[in-house]
Parts: sequence; structure tokens; C-alpha cells
Amino acid sequence: MDKTLIMNRFSKARPTYDTEAVIQSKIAKHLAYLVNRFVDINKVERMLEVGCGSGMFSRLFLTNCKPQKVYLNDLCSDHKHSLSDLLSESIYFLEGDAESIRLPDKLDLIVSCSAIQWFENPVNFIRNCQALLNEKGYLAISTFGPQNLREVSTLTGISLRYPTLDNLLFSLSDSFDVIYSHEELQKLTFKTPVEVLRHLKATGVTGISKQKWSKAKLSHFSNQYEKLYQSEEGGITLTYHPVYIILKKKDDGK
Repeated sequence: MDKTLIMNRFSKARPTYDTEAVIQSKIAKHLAYLVNRFVDINKVERMLEVGCGSGMFSRLFLTNCKPQKVYLNDLCSDHKHSLSDLLSESIYFLEGDAESIRLPDKLDLIVSCSAIQWFENPVNFIRNCQALLNEKGYLAISTFGPQNLREVSTLTGISLRYPTLDNLLFSLSDSFDVIYSHEELQKLTFKTPVEVLRHLKATGVTGISKQKWSKAKLSHFSNQYEKLYQSEEGGITLTYHPVYIILKKKDDGK
């Protein structure tokens, strides 16, 4: 995983992300709802958000929850400017790769919204979060499953390695109790394949590849896309596969 490429692509997408990231916005709202539903937010004193981006989830959640200390982490230093309205004496921006930097501990809640799919080893990262949580601490995650952006990955052969929900839950069962899990498919409709590519670029999702689009390659991609992925309403589809998991640290710490 080229973290520098990922950082650069998301930094370039910062001006357009909040407008274009329609699905990610829905996911952030739903994850905020789930945390409010399954976690006693009045008992959350120390919280970490991993991969906070421009603060899409942060703003929603911090409207109702007021921890004593909040750590907002992101790989991209540019996002500190996007979060300037949130940052205060109790809300800190923590820059860096969450898989390698030292993260705060004694946390009541760790959240990651649409971020860990970019990690080298998402499962290992989640397991390591167990040691950062207080007794009975919670971990709330949204990520994506194997069907995510399937139209593009089928035609280009380029995709992140998305674990299945079942594999994720099995891998984490020793460290956490599963409070809630759910997955679904959501589709966006675009007029042309070029619009799909522009959408992905505007949301930073092209951080996986340095692929150059020649005129011939783009023409072939567009023709195949229109042939295979027509929408019933007209236009073409792009599939997202959001996955939601709410975990609680096991009482025995195992």
C-alpha cells in the first residue's frame, strides 16, 4: 500500500470531497446513529477517531457527545485546516499513519469511518486497538466489503483487498464481543463512465493506483462499462458495499 500516494490523492481531493462523497456522507450519518444507539455516549471521556478526513463523521458525532478529550487522526496534514472549526483545548488533531504512529490509550471509544480499507493490515490494526481501550471500551467501524466499486475493479483489475464481514468478525472474536454488524449495497448512477472516474478522483479513491488513461484505454473502458453496467433508470451504476461493526472490548481482555 503506497501511503504517500494515498495521502497525495486525498489531499488533492480535499476541496471536492464533501460535495462528491455522497455515499460516505450517508455512511457517516449511519455510523453516528449506531454509536449513539449502542454506546452510552455520556460515559465517553476519551475518544479517538482514526482517519477523520475533513471531519464528516466528527461533526455529526460531536454535536451530541462532548468527551473531555478527543483525538482526531488522519494521514493528511491538510485536513487540520478542514477541522479548524472543531479543534480546541479538548479536541486535538493527530497527524500520521495510524498503523505506525503512537496512538493515545485509556480510551472509552475508538471510531473509524470509511478509512481502514486503506490500511496495510486492517485486522491487525483493529486487534491492536484492544490494548488502547479502557475496560468495556467500544470500537465502532465502517469500512467496505468485496463488492465495493465492483464495476471499476472488474474492468481494470485494480482493487483494494476487502475482507468479507464474516472473515472480519471471525478474526476479531478473540479480542472483542460483537455488539452489531451489518453490510449492504448502495448504488450511484452516472451518465457516463468518465463521470464515474471523475467522481472517484474527486473523492480521493484513485489513491490505489498510478494508472494513466490513454485515449484507447479510456475508450475501451467506457464501451465495456456502458455494455455491462446499465442502470434501469438510465445511465450506468457504481456500487458501494458499506460494512458496519460495533465491538466491545472483552471483559477478560483476551
